[in-house]
Order: sequence, then structure tokens, then C-alpha cells
Amino acid sequence: MPLIISSYIYRSESPIKKKGISAMYVDVDKKYLSEQYDLTDLSKEYWVYGRIIEVIKDSPISEDERKLLEQYVINREVKLFLVPGLFYSSYDRLHFDNDTWSILRDIGIIREEYKLKVKLYKVEIIGSNGIKEGEINLYPYRDIIAEK
Repeated sequence: MPLIISSYIYRSESPIKKKGISAMYVDVDKKYLSEQYDLTDLSKEYWVYGRIIEVIKDSPISEDERKLLEQYVINREVKLFLVPGLFYSSYDRLHFDNDTWSILRDIGIIREEYKLKVKLYKVEIIGSNGIKEGEINLYPYRDIIAEK
């Protein structure tokens, strides 16, 4: 059972200085992720894994666009880099890796016009030495829905 989030796509004003990470992100209230699972040690990296389950657009989606979204986006596995909302924000930012963002970008997913619904099911913890320290299954007993 996962954490299900629903968020617009945003662009970070302060770029992530890690190779392979996009400036584009979705967000979730930190009470559901970084606070709940104590993912706040800034010497570690947290990679969140999930699957896109729905794309919502502010304006109507044409039949051709819906077919493209179903072919390339819906049910796509995603890898997101967690930036915990520690001091300055009540939201965690989940930055797309470049491979995922390139597909969303090329299909025409425009920031702040499209909302993604994503099932987040696992966090991988990487230590400061670059070695995997463990992983956490998110909400293994039931679905938790975190929508704005």
C-alpha cells in the first residue's frame, strides 16, 4: 500500500546541485513523508520510487492527448529525489530524475498546468559515502492519500 500524492509540477528557483536531477518537481506536505519517516538527515540522499496513476489538466484533455498520456505517462515508474521541507517549507519537494522528466517534457506536460497523481511506495536511503543504507516501504498496511 502506498502514499498517494496529487500535485502540480513546479520548477525550483534554486537548482539541485546533483547530477541527473531535474529542477522540475512535485510536492507533498512533509507530515506525510519526511516527518513521518524521519527523512531529515541532510548528509544522506533519499530516492523515492513510485508510479504515475493519473494526469489531470486544468483544461480539457483531447482524445489524442489522452492516448499519448496513456501510452507514455500513465503507469510509468518514477524515481524522485527528495528535498525535505525542513526549515523554510511545510512541503517536501520530489524532484524528477532527468530520465523521467525528459519523457514528461517531450510529451508536453507543462508545469503548473498539469497535476500528477503518483503512488509512492518505497524510499531508498543512500549514505554520505554513496552506499545504500536501506530502504523503507511507505505505508505498507493501507493507502494514505495526501492531496492539496
